[in-house]
Amino acid sequence: MHRMQNKKTDAYRVGLFILKERSLARLETGT
Repeated sequence: MHRMQNKKTDAYRVGLFILKERSLARLETGT
């Protein structure tokens, strides 16, 4: 059960990271 929770937080962190990278790339291409 604990491992599952860890996996969830990892996926959540990765998702946030990807969103950040995408927004940064958008800003760079936008300008």
